[in-house]
Amino acid sequence: MQEILDAYCDSNNGLLLLDPPTGFGKTYHVLQWIYNNYETYCKGGEKIFFVTNLKKNLPYKNLEELFTKQGKKEKFEQDVIFIDSNLDLVLKNFPLVENEIKDFFAEESFDELDHLSKKIKILEKPDVNPETIAILKQEIQKNLEPKVRKAIIKRLNNRFGSKKKKLKAINETKKYGWIKKLYPQVRSSEAKIFFLSIHKFYLKNSSLVEPAYHFINHDITKNALVFIDEFDASKDILMKIMIDEAVGQKVEIIELFNNIKRNLDAHELPANLLQESEWRQELMNKYPNVQPLTKMVKELEGVATENFTNYNLAFKFKTKQTSQRKRNLIFQDFEYHTIAGKGKYFNLFTDSSHKYNYLELLVDKPESFEHDIVALINRLRFFLKSFKNLVKSLSHNLYKNRIENREQNDNELSLHSAIRSVLDAFGLEGRQRHFFENYILNDQDKDFNAINFSIEEYDLTIYSNGFRYYDFVDDDDHALRTKILFFNYEKTPEKFLLRLCEKAKVIGISATANIKTVTGNYDIDYLKRKLDARFHELSETYKNSLKSAFAIQNENYSKVNIYVEFIEINKDSPFDCFKEIFIDRDTAKFHYSKIQFEISPDDNYYLLNRYYRILKAFKVFAEKDEIKGFLCLLNKIPKEGDTKLNLDILQEAFSDIVKLLSKESFFTNNTSTNNKLNTCVVAYGSTYERSKQLFKEILEQGGKVFVISAYQTMGAGQNIQYKAPDPDNLMNVNSRALENWNKEFETDFNGLYLDNPTNLMQNVQEGISENDFAKYVFQLEFLLEVGEISFGDMLYEIKRAFGYLLGKNQANTYIKRIKNNEFSQIKNHCRKIIIQALGRICRTNLKSSKIYILADKKIEGVVAGFDIENNLVLNEFKALVEAAQVIDQPTSELENLAKKATNTNFRVRKRIKKFVDRYEEWGWTTLDIAEWEQLRQMCLRYPTLTEENASKNKKMVGLYIQLPTENDSISYQQKDDFQEIEVDFQGNLSQKVSAESARLSLLMQINGMKEHFERSGWATSFASGLYILSPQLFNNIYKGALGEQVGKFLLEKEFGFELIELPKEHYELFDYQIKDTNTYIDFKHWQESTKIEADFDEICHKLKKVSGDKVFIINIISDGYKKTVSNNAGTIHQIPCLWDFSKQKIYSEAFIQISNNIDLEPQGSSIDQ
Repeated sequence: MQEILDAYCDSNNGLLLLDPPTGFGKTYHVLQWIYNNYETYCKGGEKIFFVTNLKKNLPYKNLEELFTKQGKKEKFEQDVIFIDSNLDLVLKNFPLVENEIKDFFAEESFDELDHLSKKIKILEKPDVNPETIAILKQEIQKNLEPKVRKAIIKRLNNRFGSKKKKLKAINETKKYGWIKKLYPQVRSSEAKIFFLSIHKFYLKNSSLVEPAYHFINHDITKNALVFIDEFDASKDILMKIMIDEAVGQKVEIIELFNNIKRNLDAHELPANLLQESEWRQELMNKYPNVQPLTKMVKELEGVATENFTNYNLAFKFKTKQTSQRKRNLIFQDFEYHTIAGKGKYFNLFTDSSHKYNYLELLVDKPESFEHDIVALINRLRFFLKSFKNLVKSLSHNLYKNRIENREQNDNELSLHSAIRSVLDAFGLEGRQRHFFENYILNDQDKDFNAINFSIEEYDLTIYSNGFRYYDFVDDDDHALRTKILFFNYEKTPEKFLLRLCEKAKVIGISATANIKTVTGNYDIDYLKRKLDARFHELSETYKNSLKSAFAIQNENYSKVNIYVEFIEINKDSPFDCFKEIFIDRDTAKFHYSKIQFEISPDDNYYLLNRYYRILKAFKVFAEKDEIKGFLCLLNKIPKEGDTKLNLDILQEAFSDIVKLLSKESFFTNNTSTNNKLNTCVVAYGSTYERSKQLFKEILEQGGKVFVISAYQTMGAGQNIQYKAPDPDNLMNVNSRALENWNKEFETDFNGLYLDNPTNLMQNVQEGISENDFAKYVFQLEFLLEVGEISFGDMLYEIKRAFGYLLGKNQANTYIKRIKNNEFSQIKNHCRKIIIQALGRICRTNLKSSKIYILADKKIEGVVAGFDIENNLVLNEFKALVEAAQVIDQPTSELENLAKKATNTNFRVRKRIKKFVDRYEEWGWTTLDIAEWEQLRQMCLRYPTLTEENASKNKKMVGLYIQLPTENDSISYQQKDDFQEIEVDFQGNLSQKVSAESARLSLLMQINGMKEHFERSGWATSFASGLYILSPQLFNNIYKGALGEQVGKFLLEKEFGFELIELPKEHYELFDYQIKDTNTYIDFKHWQESTKIEADFDEICHKLKKVSGDKVFIINIISDGYKKTVSNNAGTIHQIPCLWDFSKQKIYSEAFIQISNNIDLEPQGSSIDQ
């Protein structure tokens, strides 16, 4: 481990995943490495972060012990900080510095300080009511602590200008020294090693001596070393935070637009805000794309006026209701989808007499819309994006101006403060301001002003783009209008992690870090593709060394007997199963009847089976004297009176089992005052720590204990080992050659029951919250990304979930369409949870000679087929897999790849459609042109990707269809301009993506063409590869680009014309202009001749737009009709065939038409006259 860490920490920024099993000592080795190397690593100001999900699992004290043993306690206190939540810091540290704080504020009346002191004193009292605790903590967290902190910051800012002076006062004077005791994060810029939760790492760090900042946006993480413990579990926590943020920052999109426009109309921005900094002037000199700030403001004002006028935004919006439905949704990932009861289309029309914009829901698509609601949304999003870019530019400029003109005693201005100041100048407050703060800060990973475009960064995935929806809400509280709420879920855990890996060296630590499950881990394949060489994988040498080290650690494990049993009730004779447990028929009948009376007939078998499995596990625990600690992990915690799992029923049955087995003596230490046997401890929720202390006491006194908990509480990250009362009777599984690290003689539980993990997908039912709905959408999108579900299934499930969000009566028309247990990603998620659960009883080297593992029978099918030979796994998990007798049923790879192919084509189609419609809607930008050109070059160079090309261009493969085996073609069929598509890898469908379909080999027969393509780096054939262009890319970009390049080569070579690109304002209206003429060329690569009359009006419109005299529409080759066609005005000429393959010359009809209508002398030598 030390060698691995040495090697990685000397490499480039990126990601390394370390996944040795639980008990390997991953954390111990990391702490040893930090202690031995931190001074060297941090010598240039770099920082080391140790991050985990539960702050109580941070090994802060362990590192302190390392320093203390070496006599370096002062060094530890100087270089290491633990950043807790501000609430917990105040609760812990305020009593220690209360007198100093009161002296500090003695000159002013500060009631909040007294209130804070009183509330903390109440919390320090024993036996305070839990509800009172919650209320007091919330008051401190939301109100008192922030006010005290802001008052301290204000004092520091008024007294000292710079961070340096503030730190000097805090470090060197008694008057200010207490501040770092209350808030240790004051030392953030000075400390070298940080311990904090993933939650705190994601959110802002308030250091008090400088404006609060996000770690990822601050130089503090530049080239840092970040250890993320329980790596895979961090995704779920990040996603929860991001969803909470998005829900909290929803905005009314029309009101937001109108508010910005009002402020643009009513106020002039301060001149100093528009004064270009030296930094920005350099940018404008270097990049023509960067516009002056005054021009950006004027353009934004123009867009605002255009939108306001064209869509009558002075009028309120109102839904014309045809039902009692109060909410309707337009959902957008890479396309827009209406979720509106029976309606499929929104017709937006203006009623000027009533001063309303009405939204009418229609079942059938009308021939035309007065206003397209999607077009309006696009316009508003474009405006908000433009406003964001303006604020971002103004903020950077203000920030740089302050630095360039800062006086010595001026307070420092952070970029975040600059953003807030600019938003304030536009009159934005509250939720609207927070919306743009979040929007802009989330955009910090992109190059300033997006100056350059690279196809390597092309990313159409959910991870990069997120999703959003527009909620049309009608309510009696705003009966005169429909609110259109904009929910923007733009952030994703993968996006955050990628950005962190660009700035820092990240090491993910977890026994299940590499398991491929997008619902329970980051998408590892996506991270590999995006990080490319910065995704650091262990060499075979290091993998083998870890296996060897694990073998030495488990050298004596062969002497441990691991018993595995998969259990379930016999559906045909359930009572007989209960009779086996209780032995006595009457006792069995009593408990069986009691359970049946409790449960509903609909749940009879399911709940009987649940009770049976728990009772079976308890009986094994009770009758085996050698089992001391038994952990029963369930999906649901039993509670008193709960009809789904009643704790009273379980405890009564447990007592009878103990008595029938005559094992009461083993539970004497557990007996309560009422002489009722306490046969189990239930550990969960707010009482978990108290329960943990209780069961550890029982075990350390030599007793037996059956601990019931849930996966969510104890499935991962919890340490439940205890001090063995009889260590001499236990077995040290480590090699004797290893140093005995277990000085406390701790041992593990030696019994475990595993429920089959359920609810891995968000449970969709009545009462689902906005946050849970968003989580479910994310999970569906993740599964779509890896081909587990189809696009249609995802959209159906979103509609079903939204129905439940509205209320049960809205959802009863939908039946769940996807079965989670069919997905390999969900199966791997189950496996991950099982491995983590087994890790709870695998923390130490002192083992009982017998370990008992019982599991729900369904787990047998989950673990079956897991590759235990090529993965380093716990001995207990290996035993579980080996005991599985069922045959693993893998999901169909072909089916998943076909779904991925369809989904890839959908995303590409949407992106291309943006360009196809570009000139009419928006006009082309420099970046649009760069993107379009690079897409064309990519297609021409790589119509397929071989394994070698794919490895060199990992970031591009997301645009391609992945093939099951190497091939040079696929077949497909499509409807409605590729809106519906089916892909087949065996070539059974009528249409093809292939060199033959593009007639590439035929084109390469043209004299000099193959050499021209080779010089240009373009493919002259479709090499057999693992990836191929999607049908959309093939038809809409590749074939068009192919025709253009072939046609350009022929005209320039054979006629001597020089073809030039069109300027930005006319880009893609036609392909080329003939230099020194007002004549335009548009090449086609039609399979057969296409008559021009259908496009006549459109072509005339384009010709007028470029002020052209004439245009030639030239098809490269044709097998049939070859007569040239011109319109009456002689401005449009159709050439159905340019090249005559039989004579290897320009086709004669083409020569005549071109020669007679272009005022340039042809220079070619091979023209057929």
